[in-house]
Amino acid sequence: MSIDTEIQVKKGKCWTFSSQDSFEQHREKISELLGNFLKNWKSKNHPQVRGSWTMVEDHFLVIVGDDGVEPISGCNMDALQRFVIKMGEQLGIDFRDRSLFYKDGEGKVHGVSRGDFKAKIKEGEIKESTSVFNTIHTRIEDLFTQGFEVPLKDCWHYSLYKAVA
Repeated sequence: MSIDTEIQVKKGKCWTFSSQDSFEQHREKISELLGNFLKNWKSKNHPQVRGSWTMVEDHFLVIVGDDGVEPISGCNMDALQRFVIKMGEQLGIDFRDRSLFYKDGEGKVHGVSRGDFKAKIKEGEIKESTSVFNTIHTRIEDLFTQGFEVPLKDCWHYSLYKAVA
């Protein structure tokens, strides 16, 4: 799935929520709940935020808020965080996962701790060409230009590779 074609907001703040467990069985419910939230995304004394989102690989929610007209306030961001965490709790999904995510040779997505990521580099399972997911973007423009799924050698994860390999 291409983030570029799925996200309607092309400029603004970006949040990535990830989960080690696939949320494929919850796609429809996530679509319904998140769609309803974004239609009414606002906070006390702040105008509505124009939002857009997509699911990637059934492990990532990428949500964008357009800050071109009105800045997105801390209250708006807090409301989004609270909503996603609560939605995850309702569905049994931990969207606060801070794992490092990569794709194995068969195309399966894995989330592992930093220590396990380094161990997999030492074991040769993760190489410079391994696809990794850069979940730290805070601007959608950066996500479009720098990429979300990229080879390890083109991502900040590469510093871990160089330290271990």
